[in-house]
Amino acid sequence: MYSKIKPEANNSLTISDLENESYSFLAKHLYRVQKLSSNFYEFRLASDKNSKSTTFPEYIRINNFGHRKTGWHTHNPIKVRVSTSGKISLIDEEAAFLKAQKNYV
Repeated sequence: MYSKIKPEANNSLTISDLENESYSFLAKHLYRVQKLSSNFYEFRLASDKNSKSTTFPEYIRINNFGHRKTGWHTHNPIKVRVSTSGKISLIDEEAAFLKAQKNYV
């Protein structure tokens, strides 16, 4: 399962940071992808399965890649993987992208 996590103020999140946090804290900041389109991204709290609410913090909609209220850089989502046993691991998308570029050329 892939989810998004939004750190409070730290742009450089490490796996040890995730391991040191309580599960109750992580549950408040772990989002799952609700919808993707060419214009926007929608996220919902991973702990809220049946919520239809469209208010923050249960629901986040990113409309652009800017720094404004609905911008990507404002929310700063980071991709993580949650195993079936509940272990959270970071996914390094930049390294995967660079590896794919090297294989392509």
